[in-house]
Formats: sequence, C-alpha cells, structure tokens
Amino acid sequence: VTNSYNVIGICYSKQNQHKKAAEYFKKVVEKAEAAKSDHQTGVSYNNLAIEYQHLKQYSLADHYLKKSYAIFKKTKVNQYLSHIFMNRGVIRFDKGMYDSALVFYRKAAELHHLYNEDPLPSSISNNIGEVFYKLKQYDSSLFYLNLSLHSVDTLSDKYSTRELYKHLSNTYFANNNVSKAYYYLRKHNQVNDYI
Repeated sequence: VTNSYNVIGICYSKQNQHKKAAEYFKKVVEKAEAAKSDHQTGVSYNNLAIEYQHLKQYSLADHYLKKSYAIFKKTKVNQYLSHIFMNRGVIRFDKGMYDSALVFYRKAAELHHLYNEDPLPSSISNNIGEVFYKLKQYDSSLFYLNLSLHSVDTLSDKYSTRELYKHLSNTYFANNNVSKAYYYLRKHNQVNDYI
C-alpha cells in the first residue's frame, strides 16, 4: 500500500497537481512512521517537502526537510544529505534569497563529494549557475551551467536538459553573446517540442 501511495504521489507531482501529490505523500509519511521505517520516513519527508515547496508553503517544506536530514544523519545514510541541502537551497532561491540559496547549494556539493563517488549531479551545478545568473555574475553562471551541461543525461533527462538549455540561452543573452543565446534557445525549443 505504501509503495502505491508513493507512486500515485509521484504521478500527481509530475502532472503539477502538487496538492494531490502532497495528500498521497502524507499517507506515505503516516505509513512509514507507523512501521518505524527510518529510511522510508526520511525519503517520504523529503518528497512531502518538495510538494509543499511547489505549493509555496516554505515553512512546512523546510520543516520536513530538517526532519529528513535528522533521520538520515542519525542512521548514517549520508548519500541523501546533499539532496536535502539542495532542496533547502531551492526554497531560498524561490523566495529570492539568492545568497542563502548559494550557501545551501555549495553545502550540497560539499556533502555530495564527501559521501558519494559519483560526479557532481548536474542539478547542483545548474542551480548554482541559476543563482549566479540572478546575482548578474554571468561568467560564473556560465561556468556552472556548462559544468552541468557536461554531466546531464541529455538522452533520458529531457526535462532537466530543456531547463538547462533555457538557462544557458538566457545567460548568454545577458552576457551579450547573442549567437550562443540563439543556439541554446533553438536547442531548448527542440527538446520542448519533443517533450
């Protein structure tokens, strides 16, 4: 039953029906807490927090991310810690707190390098690039966005690829490189048409 609720929540989330997704993730939280499954509880807190973030209920989102962090820290499941810090950074980014978002994203990168052997996920470098764009530090933004471009799976992760191309286009345009801005805008539109 818990897995079914989780799958339904994910489906609603992908359809941007975040209120319904949150309802199902709350059920997953209840089941996981009742089963005393630390791992499932930590994951479900994180999923519920993401839905609250989409609903702009930032205090609740941060509350559940802190609870998720506490569980994974206690159980030494450290590979999830970077995701939690990245999600906490997204909350600050959405609220326009760009310096604070950058602190959380850098901590996410640090935790990823500390507890994972994989390369830095494209989402972290993309988010850092977005912050630098908002801070009008376009060269730094391009550095991180291009870093993200080298690690994103352009074949299977079309949504992230589309967003990355959009960010690259906007940043090149802001940096007065119209030809590259147009190039990435065309790539963005191609992926968008495919999706």
